[in-house]
Amino acid sequence: DFRLMNIESITDASGKPDARGVARKSLSQPIESRLGAAANTESQKVLRNVGPSVQYKLRDRNGQAREYNNYMVPVQLDGQSVFLAGMRESPNEPFRYLRIPADDQGSVTDWMRLRAALQDRATRAEAARRFALASMPGADKTELRTQLAESALHALNLFAGSTRPSPDS
Repeated sequence: DFRLMNIESITDASGKPDARGVARKSLSQPIESRLGAAANTESQKVLRNVGPSVQYKLRDRNGQAREYNNYMVPVQLDGQSVFLAGMRESPNEPFRYLRIPADDQGSVTDWMRLRAALQDRATRAEAARRFALASMPGADKTELRTQLAESALHALNLFAGSTRPSPDS
């Protein structure tokens, strides 16, 4: 389903830009600021055209569907230009949106390059090594620099989803 125009409310109850269109009240605010409904009909509406979108469903072997809603042009939220990519597992749920930062050209190229780098084990290891070297350039700090590189690599692996966090970390 292609929609050439989408008139949405992208402000919260106080009138500030917000992809969800709801006031920020819960402890889950940092997560919800990245994932959440694109609009809420209970709040005061400040409508504007947020551009074209594509909405589609993918079904698994059992016929269960996940529905996706992706906006094709960046939207200004919290002073940043972002693409909104939404997903919901049930028509009864609101879409949850991932905010993908737009680069200087208004595209997702930089984001996709970062994503590809995070998916490559060797690139993560090299990034961790370079970070440790830049953070501790002295030759007398070899052991500490090695520990920093290992810690940075662990953080990158967690962020990339290639390592599961341990219960004690």
